Order: sequence, then structure tokens, then C-alpha cells
Amino acid sequence: AEVMGDPVRRLDWQLNNLADLVKASGLKSKRAACAIPTSHMFLKHLQLPPGEPALLREFAASAVAGDLTCDPASLTVRSIPVSNAACPVAGKTEVIAMAVGRGLVTRIMDSIRQAKLDPVAVHPEPLATLRAFDHVARRAEDGELTSMYLDIGYGSTRVLIAHGADLVFAKTIAIGGRLLDSLVATQCKCSQSEAYVKRMASSDRFGAGQPRAGTVADSGIAKTGIPALDSAMAAEAKASTVEVAVDNDRRLGTMPKGYAALAGKSLAADEVVDAVDDLAGEVAMCLRYYQQLFPGKKVGRCLFVGGESRQTALCQHIAKALRLPAHVADPLARVARPTGTRCTSIDLSLPQPGWAVALGLCVGPTDL
Repeated sequence: AEVMGDPVRRLDWQLNNLADLVKASGLKSKRAACAIPTSHMFLKHLQLPPGEPALLREFAASAVAGDLTCDPASLTVRSIPVSNAACPVAGKTEVIAMAVGRGLVTRIMDSIRQAKLDPVAVHPEPLATLRAFDHVARRAEDGELTSMYLDIGYGSTRVLIAHGADLVFAKTIAIGGRLLDSLVATQCKCSQSEAYVKRMASSDRFGAGQPRAGTVADSGIAKTGIPALDSAMAAEAKASTVEVAVDNDRRLGTMPKGYAALAGKSLAADEVVDAVDDLAGEVAMCLRYYQQLFPGKKVGRCLFVGGESRQTALCQHIAKALRLPAHVADPLARVARPTGTRCTSIDLSLPQPGWAVALGLCVGPTDL
């Protein structure tokens, strides 16, 4: 708990304890896929001269090194051209640059090998998040489906916009659960850990006391698509809470498995509301930038993932401010659970929106 607010110390703690964790877990597989933490990664949209992927990567490394005042050779850079974008700078190509220090990558790889694992993939967290939802955008026509993913974590929030499975916008916003806890702690004069408990208790939690998305406990009959949406919205209206628009999936009016509509209490503490309004304002600016890149295109829906999205009032407040159809997504909804499967410190019978990056690593390409 004492290192949660310090990204450097937190990563040090994770790497130092990785070998013991692997040994205690009794893992059978030795293959390890790794995500570069957003807190240690430089993420920025750049306007670069057009060129082949290798040349764009070189241009991106030079541009990022200039911003960070470091040697380009000290960075590992991944550049993602944004196809068909109307670049704000005439004659340039819009590129999403993701950079991390080579020394950090080397240290992570060494820690994985010291834990007697075989590293097979390294991916930035934004790309890992998208890979967790590739099944929703697997068809050719899904390239026209525009989705925004809000990955709300403890330290920050990632805003991702994708055309089908292709990333076209990415940004990290330094507002997350830790800031909200600090505001509650100041207001209630309590510790950060106590503030977290109070904040979660003041709002409905996604999946708490109910089965995984897509089932109804009292009837024992799967209830998805329009009936599920109608009942959720009716319950929301009956509770006199804020209505959040819910769109129909393009496949025969149904939602993909693991998506749930938003309904529940509203945010209570004024200080928290102000911070969430700031977050919604930052996300709105991301949407305006996207509109510059793709005039005339519209984001079809907002999908909330990340551990903090379990607080439904938080997601509901943001969705209302953005005026977008919104769902909370459970990336593990499609994962089979063999009889007798056990997992430490987590109930896999409940929705787990915080597992998007982990699942994305598991199903993503192994390119090392």
C-alpha cells in the first residue's frame, strides 16, 4: 500500500517480488507476456513527414527524444500511423508515438528471466487493452465501428479511440482513483485506504451481488440484448437516477457478451464530482481532437474498463457529460472457467473490468 502512489517504487516492488509470486502461484506455463506501464511510457500524437514504417519510427524517435531532451538511441519507440486521418499539419502524417527507455525494457526482461519465465511479448498497455476486444471487431465491416475505451485505473485514465480493432487516438490523463481517494481522505480526515472503502460504499459497484453480465440470477435464464437493456433502463428510471443512453450493437440489435448498461446511485461528494467533471472535460477535448482528424465521423459508443470502472456512479457521471451511449465491459466474460479453477484474491464469477490489459496480453501476438 505504501508504494501505490509512487510509480517508480511500485514497479521496483513488482519486479523484486515477481520470482516469489511465480513460485508461490504454481504456474504451469513458462511463457510471459509483458505490458509496459503507462506511468513509465511517453505517449503523444505527432505530425511527421510521410514515409515507410521504419522511417516513421525513426522520425518518431527523434521527435520524442527532442521533447524529452535525451538520445534517441536510449528509447524504444513504437509508431502507429493513423490511416485516413486529416492531419492538422498539411503534408504530414498523423502518428501515435509510444516510447519507453531501453534500460527499463532491459530491466523488465531480466526480471522475467530471473523468475525462470520465457518472455514472448512486450506490448504498450493501450494496445493490450484493444486486443482484449478484438472479438468484437473481427469482421471486415467492423472497421466502420468507432468505439472509445475509457480505461480508468488507480493512477490515471487512458482514452483510446479505435476504428474496429485499429487504434486511431490515444491519450493518458493524470486523473484516477488515487486522486479521488485523496479528495475523500481530505474531506473525511481519514487515510487513503479508508477513503477508498468510503468511496466504494457510497456508490453501486459493477457486478456486486449479481452474476456475471449476461445472466439473471432470479430466473436462471440468460437475458441479453434489448430485454436486458430495457430492464436496466427501467430500473434506472425508477431509482430517479441519471439516464445514460445505450446503443444497440450492429449485430441484430444485441450487445456483445460481457457488456452491461449503467444504472445506480449518483456521485455523492462534491469534491469527487469536481474531479470527475475535470476528467470528463479532458475526455471531451480528446473527442474534439478526434473530430479534427476525422471530420464527419462520430464515436458510436463508450466502453468503460479498468478497476475504477467498477464504481458505476463514476462511469454514469462521465457518460452523461459526454452524451455518448455507454457500457461497462467485462473482458473476461468470454473466458471459460474449467471446473475446479481457483484464483487468489479475485472472484471470477463476478464481472472484472480491470482485467482488460491482462487478457489482451494473453490473446495478443507473441512477437519476440
